[in-house]
Amino acid sequence: MRLDIILRNSKEIKMRILTLIVPSFLLFVSITMNLPSKPLKRIILGTIEHLSEIQESEIAYVLFILCNCASLLLFIPISMTTMAGGFIFGMYKGTMLSVIGRNIGSVLPYCLGKLFGKELAEAYSKKNEWFECVVKILSTKIHLLCLFRTCPFIPFTLTNYLLAPFVKPKEFFFATFVATIPASLLYTYLGTLVHDVVNMFSTDDFIFTVPSILFLVFALALIIAFFVGFGYFFKKEIKTGQRTEKKKQKKIYFLSEVSIPTSSVSQGEAHLV
Repeated sequence: MRLDIILRNSKEIKMRILTLIVPSFLLFVSITMNLPSKPLKRIILGTIEHLSEIQESEIAYVLFILCNCASLLLFIPISMTTMAGGFIFGMYKGTMLSVIGRNIGSVLPYCLGKLFGKELAEAYSKKNEWFECVVKILSTKIHLLCLFRTCPFIPFTLTNYLLAPFVKPKEFFFATFVATIPASLLYTYLGTLVHDVVNMFSTDDFIFTVPSILFLVFALALIIAFFVGFGYFFKKEIKTGQRTEKKKQKKIYFLSEVSIPTSSVSQGEAHLV
């Protein structure tokens, strides 16, 4: 057996081993996150509680960014971490730190998905036509990619791994940066809202008044309207992209069917000559 064949086979074996080890490790971590005792979640929540005590220090900023990175790597809902940033640091600092943390934290999951998730994602896309069509649309239209990354119904953490094999790094990180700004603003605002409600309830002389009730109802209605409206708009855009993609495929098929008889006729004429 030639040396180059042996080396190529050994590389393939190593890649397959890594492809098994990395997802298995992430699955193990995800399972431990959802155990009744939830050890890793308690550590992260304990870190967030500690941040509230040292919120004005630079160490708190670094730790919060690291919490964002850990959340994106370990499939923890990033929205909860972003809300914690609003609760601890306020609207402006919380938004800025969440945007930084989300962008930095998306690098490693993207690289892991690029290296180890390509075969799995391609196999899944061949079985699922909807997923394959959506991936084609997202890889060619940057504005839909930004919407996909912003969509509240699609886990931000999961899309880091799913989109990595199909989307170029430049487009992926541009869409990530654009998408993290509105998402961070929304969830940070929710965190500040929770902070204000907690402060209101913690005062002894607090009494529910009509303006305070109306304010809470309006804030919740606005948030629900955003989620529903955004989901509807995103679904509509995806359907439009799917129709366009189908038209392109039909056009390509029609042109290929037309070109076959033309080539056969020209060959026949050449044979007669």
